[in-house]
This record gives sequence, structure tokens and C-alpha cells, in this order.
Amino acid sequence: MVHTFLPVQFLSYAKPVKQYVSIAIRIAFFVLLSLSGRAQNYTVTTTMDGTSASGTVNLRGAILAADAAGGSHTITVPAGTYNLTLGAIVFGNKAQNIIINGAGPNSTIINMAGTGNNQDRIFMINPPGTISNIQTSITGIKFTNGRLKSDTFGGGAIVAGGPTNTLTLTNCVFQNNMIDPTVAGSTGGGAIAFTFGGTLSIDQCTFTGNSVSTNANAGGAINFFAYSSSINNVYTYPNGTLSITNSTFSNNSVGTNGQGGAIIVAAQGYSASNPPIPTLSISITKNNFISNSAPGANGWGGAILATNSFSPTNTFAINYNRFVGNTSGSGNGSALFMTDTQGSVNAANNWWGCNGGPASCNDKAYRITGSSSGVLTTTPYLQLRTTAANNSACTGNGVGISAGFTTNSAGTVIAASNLSAFTGVSISFTPSLGSISNAQSTIQSNGLATATFTGNSAGNATVNAATDNVPSNDATARASIILNAGPTFSAQPATVATCVGGTASFSTTASGSGNLTFQWYKGATLLSNGNTGNGSTIAITSTATTSKLTFTNVGAGDAATNYSVKVTSGNSCTASSSNATLTVNSPPNATLVNNGPLSCSMTSVTLTASGGINYAFSGPGLNQNGATSTAVVSQTGTYLVVVTNASGCSATSQTSVTRLNQPLAGITQQPAASSVVCEGSAVTVSVSASGTVSTYQWYKDGAAITNVASATTATLTLPAVTTANSGSYSVVVTGACNSVTSAVFSLTVNASTGGMYTLKTGNWNDVSVWSCNRLPLSTDLLQIKHVITIPASYVANAKKISFDLNQRLIYGLGGKLTLTP
Repeated sequence: MVHTFLPVQFLSYAKPVKQYVSIAIRIAFFVLLSLSGRAQNYTVTTTMDGTSASGTVNLRGAILAADAAGGSHTITVPAGTYNLTLGAIVFGNKAQNIIINGAGPNSTIINMAGTGNNQDRIFMINPPGTISNIQTSITGIKFTNGRLKSDTFGGGAIVAGGPTNTLTLTNCVFQNNMIDPTVAGSTGGGAIAFTFGGTLSIDQCTFTGNSVSTNANAGGAINFFAYSSSINNVYTYPNGTLSITNSTFSNNSVGTNGQGGAIIVAAQGYSASNPPIPTLSISITKNNFISNSAPGANGWGGAILATNSFSPTNTFAINYNRFVGNTSGSGNGSALFMTDTQGSVNAANNWWGCNGGPASCNDKAYRITGSSSGVLTTTPYLQLRTTAANNSACTGNGVGISAGFTTNSAGTVIAASNLSAFTGVSISFTPSLGSISNAQSTIQSNGLATATFTGNSAGNATVNAATDNVPSNDATARASIILNAGPTFSAQPATVATCVGGTASFSTTASGSGNLTFQWYKGATLLSNGNTGNGSTIAITSTATTSKLTFTNVGAGDAATNYSVKVTSGNSCTASSSNATLTVNSPPNATLVNNGPLSCSMTSVTLTASGGINYAFSGPGLNQNGATSTAVVSQTGTYLVVVTNASGCSATSQTSVTRLNQPLAGITQQPAASSVVCEGSAVTVSVSASGTVSTYQWYKDGAAITNVASATTATLTLPAVTTANSGSYSVVVTGACNSVTSAVFSLTVNASTGGMYTLKTGNWNDVSVWSCNRLPLSTDLLQIKHVITIPASYVANAKKISFDLNQRLIYGLGGKLTLTP
């Protein structure tokens, strides 16, 4: 049986079309037309429908002006909601190329807001249905609330088509458009009806909530109707092309017992005696069909109804689409329904919501059984598959997991460029014997989502991916991984702190299968025995279950926060420890000074240390340890201090305490024992001292002499003495370390009687004979009180001599006295 839909009225739209444009709009249109000429770019400046006021351009006026002028025009429709209150905008009355650009479907909205007779579809293009070369391109616009009431040609938002005509829709949204229930026998297409041939291209568009409330020809969102006509049994077949890509159809519907909840594609009128030239091309690829419906016992094709009676050699291409949650009341073809026709439908490599394909998934594909030669092909179909980067792994180690639709049911690889319908689809991962991390929650543009699986116990692990109607235990969407037990740590390396030049060690204990090997790392650098280049050396020692990393003479460059050890067990499984930190502290800047040297006046000195918080002093007679940074010593020698800072690091400093070389003061020549002089004489007495002498002080009769300048020198000089100067004199010599007192010098000062006199019997040339303790001069007046002998050959001098009673001079041989007048 050949199932064929009969075409509705198609010879002309003109008769039933209402007069959509009021006189006011026509006036505005002619004003725009007079400005436009043959080609014009328009920018709409008001969201209001109706007359274009002076200096403004409304949407209706711009389209009608471009339509009337023919040729190429671009109309820019800025962001805003354009409420049509005067009915549909009708254009396409002559060959033309009109480009309508919005600011994006979320910004530029054309809304049917008319009431009564002015409530209708939004655009009617090519109203006669016979005009050729009408090229219309629409980008970035949302069409809402179109409601066809005026005719049966279909298209709740747009009706178009015709010989060599094109309608190109890019990045548009069609929402809540419909065929009014009062319209009986409509062509259908709740959003778009495209008939009479031509090319309909749709890319990156969204159709949601559009509907046809009747069941006539239906197509809740789109009705593409390619038909043949017969005059005297001669058939005419218009060329037709439908391309729908990268678009989404959701919650579109038809009335009870209607067909094609989202799309109906009908190519009808094949005649075996007069076959057509196969110029029909149908391609519906890379789209999402979600929750569209065709209710009723005879509801067919919850998403798509396909009728291909165009030619036995013609094939519709419906591939790489995603069908989820679509329903039909008939129970057959809940997603895709093909009628019994001569042409075929290639529906291979689609996703039907589960891994079982359209025969077992809720979204099904079905062809009416009949005698026609057309074939519905649904295999192979896309499947959700999960793969692991490695089929075996070790516990504790991550394994890369990927899930997606890059392989079909026949095992053929599907190019990522054909999987755009799945970008952004939610996906989840369910593991056994382990955990999932870094999981992508949606499928990416390459058709895959990735995650990392980490096993926690040995055995046969699985990771299941789930999306749409795929359960979390689906065998096809499962990756299996054999998990081998990896080594485990019973003691992790611990953080260590040491000082420059000190030692430091990390250690670990592990267990695992077979012989264990240990490898120590600083970051990604594998460490080995020997010099580090930081002045330190490394020694690694390991046993069957333990390993130790030791640094000697640690340098500042050894400090790091990422020391770790990797353990490899006999089954080649590995485990890495947590990172451990080596902190290398600097020693203090230790100093030790003293305020010496020791001397006779400084019998002790203070040692002062700095650079830390604890000071351990040692040296001759010294052993002091604590927070005090000073120590007092009284012995010469070398003293040490060990300074410790807050980090526990130490450094040593030393200082030497010496004593000044200070010889004791001493008197090497004592003063004369005595002297007798006359008044007026000058007396000088002196001492000689040795050692370190700092002061001299002369004393008379035990009292310091303070009124004579020379009393603080080694020589005391008394000019012109008097009898008061008679007494006992001594000097105290003081040095740095001691003082010493001289012997007594006895001074006798005789009173002056007008001259010198004798003190005793004796020789003239003996000074002790004379009262002035000197020999007489030629100027002296002499009083001879004793017998005085002038020695032989001695010449005595005087100015005048007088004798006491019985006293005389005795002359030695040749001795004589000379008196000076």
C-alpha cells in the first residue's frame, strides 16, 4: 500500500489572504519605498507596529518597502520586543533577496500581539505561491505566539516556499506558535510550513512549545511538503531541499491522531508511468528531539513523520540526531514514523535514548508494513560507550575514563564533527571498587566526557556512564578494570627541621606484594646517593619494608616542601607517599667581646655575647649556661660561648682576656739624709724611681706640701728657705699598681745673723763647719766661734772675720786667708 497525503490548496495563496496592510501602513510603505530605490539597507528604529512616523522605521514598513522594491536588501532589527498588532507581514511578491538580522533570539523578539482578525501568523512569504527567486534569510530573532487563523496553508509563524525560493533560518527561536483549532484541513506546521518546492535551511535554531491542534498533515513545529501535480496525467515535480542541522525541538505537539509531533516531511505523488527526476534532498542531522508528541491511537511519529513517495531512488537522510522522551499514541514510531512509500529513509547513526536502539528504546522508529519498496534503515545506531585508558590498574592509582558516542553499535568510529547534538548533555559516572574524581558533568564538543577512576581494593572494578535513559548498570556503557593491590604505607615520611651543616633523615615503612623497591624524590627529581650540589651528601638505605633518606652537612639549597618516596611492589603497582618538608634553619650570627684588659685598676672584665636566645660560656674559671648573654671573669685566657637561636641552631665565638704589663713603682735613689743651710739658701732634694709611676707627692713632717709647685715631681726645690722650712721631708711615689715612700730627708735651716759662723771645730774647707753648710765666699762676713784650721796650701776667702773669745785660726803649711775689702 502506498500511503499518500493529498496536497491542500496550492495554486495560489492570494485568494484567501486577507488585506493585511491598512491604508496607514500603505502610506508608510510608499514613503519608505520612495526612499529605498532598488536596493536599501534598513535599520528599524521603533518597536511599534503600524505607521512609520517621521524619522522612524518600523519592522513592517521596512519589510514591505524592501518587498516592493525587489532586489537585495538588508534589514537590521535591534534588540527589543516587536509586537505585531496589525496581523501578518506579507511579502515576497516579486523576486528579491531580503536579509533580516536581529540582535540574537534572546534580544530581538517578534511577537504576534494582534487580536481578532489581526491575530494570525507572523510572516507570509510568496503569497501567490508561484513567485520564483524569493530569497529570505533570517538570523538572530525569536518568533512567538504566531496563531494561524486566516487560511489553511499552514505555518503558525512563517509560511514560505515556491519554485527556486529559499528560506534560511540561523540562530532563531520559534516558541508557542500554533495552528488555531478553528482552521480545519490545514497544511500544518505549528511554526513553519514550507510548500511548493524551494529550499528550507535551518541551523542552530530552537523550536519549543509549537503545536497544531488539528490532525491535518500536522508537523507540530515544521511541515515540509513537496508534492507533485498532474495535468492530463503529466506530473510536475518541483525541486525541493530541506536541511535542518544543529537545532533543538522540544515539547512540540500535534492534535489527537496527528502526525509528526515536531516535523512532518512529505514528498508525494509518485507515478510509476511518469517518474520524477530525483531532485528532492532531505537532510535532518545533528539535532535534538526532546519530549515532542503525537497523541491518539493513530498518532504517528512523536518527533518526525517521513513520507517519501518522490522516487524509489530518493532517500531521506536523518542521521546523528538525539531522540529522547518523544511519544506517539499509536505506540509505534514514538520518535520516527515512516509511511509505506517508494522512497527510503536512512536513519542510521541516531541516538534513541538508550543503548538498545530504536527497537528496544522508548524512542522508537517504525515503518508501516506494506508493498512499497522504500526501506527504513536504523542500524547501526549510536551507543553510549565507556572506555578505560588501561584495562588493568593498581589500587590507589588513577585511570582515565571516557564516555560518549564516538562508536556506534557496529563498532565504527563516529567523527566528533557529527556529534554536536550531544554537546552539553548531562552525564554521570558510577564506579565499583573505587571512586570517581575530576568528572565532567556534560558531554564535550568532541562527543566525550572524561573522569578519573581510582580503585581502592583489588578485584574486577567497573565504571558505568549514564545519560538520558541509559541506566547506571548498562553493560554497553560499562568499562571493566582489573585492579591489582598496590603497596600501602604504614609510616609516611615526616617533616624534618635541621640546621645548615647538620644532618636530616626521612624514613618510611610500606608493605605490598613481592619485593618492594623504594625511590626517593624531590619534586619530580629522582634522588640518588652522593653529592647534591648544595654542599650536602645523600645516603639512601632500604630494607625489605623500610627506607631511609639521610642528608649530611645539610645546605640551605636542600630545603623543600616536596620530598616523597615511591614504592613499587612485585606486581609493578606503585604508591607515592605524601610530601614531607625539610626545613633548613640558618645558624645564629654569634659574637663575643670583652671590655678588658685586666689591670691594677680593673680587676675583672665583662664578656658580652649576642645573636641568640641561649648562651653557654666556658673558659678559665667559667662555666655558665642560660639566657644571660654576659659573664664576669677575672682571669686571663681564652673564653668561648656557644650561641643558640630560636630554631635550635648554634654557633661558637671566642675572645681572649689579657692583662696590662704594669711594673711596680720603686725608689732607686733615696734623698740625702739631711742638710743644714742658712736662711735664704735654696734647697733641692730629689729621688729616682722605677716602674710605672703616675704621681709624686712630697711631705714635710707627714703633711703633703701643697704650696710648692715641685712638690709633685721627683725633685723638690725650696728657694730662699727660712728656719720654718726646717723639718723631715719624704716623697710618696705612686704607680698604677702600688705606692712607695722614700727615706726621710732632714733639713736644718739656721737663722742668719748678718753672716756665716762656725758650728764646730774643724777645717775651713769642710762645709759642715759652717752655718750655711757651704764654704765661705769673698763676700761673706764670718764669725769664728771655734778653732778653725786652714789646710796646707788652701786659700780661704772672706770679706771680714771676727773671733769669739779664745777662738783662732790655725794655718797649715802654705795655707792663707784672703780678705776682700
